[in-house]
Amino acid sequence: MSEQKEIALDFSIFDHVYDSVAVFDESGQIHYCNHSFSAMAGISANRIVGKLDLTRVFLEIEGKPVLLEEFLKVNEQTNSRVFKFQTRSVANGVGQFSLTPAEHDGKKLTVFVMRDFSVEEDLHKKYRREMSLKDKKIEEMNSLIQLLQRTRLV
Repeated sequence: MSEQKEIALDFSIFDHVYDSVAVFDESGQIHYCNHSFSAMAGISANRIVGKLDLTRVFLEIEGKPVLLEEFLKVNEQTNSRVFKFQTRSVANGVGQFSLTPAEHDGKKLTVFVMRDFSVEEDLHKKYRREMSLKDKKIEEMNSLIQLLQRTRLV
């Protein structure tokens, strides 16, 4: 077995970023992830870094198993892309991600940055539901007022 050399890079600048950030090599192995990434994955950073690749973090993307090749064939920064995903801790996630290639000691790396919209999406759904219930209550109140006015006339 060949011994893998640990990549010593300082990505601590991403430690307190709310977006999920992970750095992986050309085999897909993750060499860095911030707290947001591990929380979104539902796995501790100690169990991710140096041990897992993206196919083990995401259960599915767009309803299909993750194809690692799609994440590895990046030669230049990609445009942000909205996608649906599922992890251990997120059942019906909606997010936006981009990939940026990097290099360190001749080793090709990719920086994965993802903004998770799942919470916002849930809040929007709740808001729309509450507003529709409010509209129904207003209609009911108007009907009751009309009924009361008609009863007075009689």
